[in-house]
Amino acid sequence: MNIELANRFVALRREKGYSQEVLAEKMGVSRQAISKWECGEASPDTDNLILLAKIYDVSLDFLLIGNSNTDNNNNTVPQGKNEPSDDNDASSVCKHAGIHMEGKNGEGLHIDKTGIRMEGKNGAALHINITGIHGQSENNKKSLHIQKDGSSINVDGKNYTWAEAKKKWKHNRHTFPLMSIVAIIYIMLGTFYHLWHSAWIIFIAVPLLCRIVKMVRERDWASFPYTLCVVCVYLILGIFYNLWHPAWVLFLTIPMFNYIKRYITEKNDAE
Repeated sequence: MNIELANRFVALRREKGYSQEVLAEKMGVSRQAISKWECGEASPDTDNLILLAKIYDVSLDFLLIGNSNTDNNNNTVPQGKNEPSDDNDASSVCKHAGIHMEGKNGEGLHIDKTGIRMEGKNGAALHINITGIHGQSENNKKSLHIQKDGSSINVDGKNYTWAEAKKKWKHNRHTFPLMSIVAIIYIMLGTFYHLWHSAWIIFIAVPLLCRIVKMVRERDWASFPYTLCVVCVYLILGIFYNLWHPAWVLFLTIPMFNYIKRYITEKNDAE
């Protein structure tokens, strides 16, 4: 489905003041189906198109072909209108470049080729990209920067080596509530963005992130958690792109990776 038709669905729904949940209830479909139509990832069948035209009070021709000014029933679609339909409606913006979700108060989650960005109120943010991990609290009162090579950690403008950071915060190392924070993030994604089904994948990402951080810190590249990476990629492709069937081929690369790793390790040991 082309993006022009998807945008028309969004504009008509917002003109009527419906949230995706309300529209889904009126049509007897899931909210995820409405989201896919408005993202251009799927197309409604003929019966649903007729029902959409009836709900929006426009002709079927206008619904499919569109008109920049008016349709046969003198219904107009406002140009540039981009407000959420109600105070509690979080707008999901779907782009081919990635996944972008924004709340009413500026909170957002962005996943694209540049990395993962979570943005909160008053400038609070967490960015994970190829340069490292970067975070800051509200109003930029506190900050944290971990370089991609793991050579140093910058906390509130001061640089620390891994050894210095470990010594300074050693008493907090085992008590840091990582899983609690992940659980809170999961509940927020489920409550505000209705991602109960797909967001649980972040629980698997936690051990993956910990293993990668440990690998970088100890510079032990042979301990790269390839199997965990394959599992995460497989789940992402399946949940977000419905590629369960072809994506399982990724698991066939695990023994290949282990063989190559063992060969390189034995060769280095021999030298």
